[in-house]
Amino acid sequence: MLLHTRVFGKYNGPEEIMSTTANFTEINVLENYAPVATGSVKVVDGNNQPVAGADVQFQIYNGASFFPVATRTTAPDGTCQLSAGKGDLFVWADKDGKTGCGKLSVGKDHQLTIVLDKEPDTMVSFDMDIIPPVDGTIVTEVTEEQKAANALRLAEEDAICGAYVATFCDPEKAEELSKELGIDDLRAADYLMSSRGNWQDIKSTLKGYTRYMAKQQ
Repeated sequence: MLLHTRVFGKYNGPEEIMSTTANFTEINVLENYAPVATGSVKVVDGNNQPVAGADVQFQIYNGASFFPVATRTTAPDGTCQLSAGKGDLFVWADKDGKTGCGKLSVGKDHQLTIVLDKEPDTMVSFDMDIIPPVDGTIVTEVTEEQKAANALRLAEEDAICGAYVATFCDPEKAEELSKELGIDDLRAADYLMSSRGNWQDIKSTLKGYTRYMAKQQ
């Protein structure tokens, strides 16, 4: 029903933005993998007037319960939208101690209207069939130029990774440090080489410990 990922920093791409924080932007990428449609919800009060600022949870049935996959806030006209797979979602809305709920069939229903006319502890019972999205695939055409550009990026990634791995501790570096500190070279080599990119921190710790012990003597 929904597939999203996080992008570091502020993101201004074409994908639907799910949420924004100081460190990352969460975006909806489902359209890249499956057929989607826009599900629209309108929240009204008991007098059928639009409710702005209501929290609307779009939920899927998972593990014998409904789990929220996205939360939206209604606009001044009481509406909010979500791009999702063409299937059924359970929608829960609330504001100022009033709640309401209903089923939204994305790709089928034009708009679901939810009335905030219930208290949080109100018992509600109704029958509801939840239909998941049908199988579908998105065919993506890739040109030869795009394949070549991707190959260059992969080669660059491998080069960056290789350059970083080359800074890891090797047997020679481990032996040199062991002699400098007067410690067991085999044990030191095992710890330093197994720590991969963290070996400099272990090296610093070992040197600090050696200096400390020297002062105690």
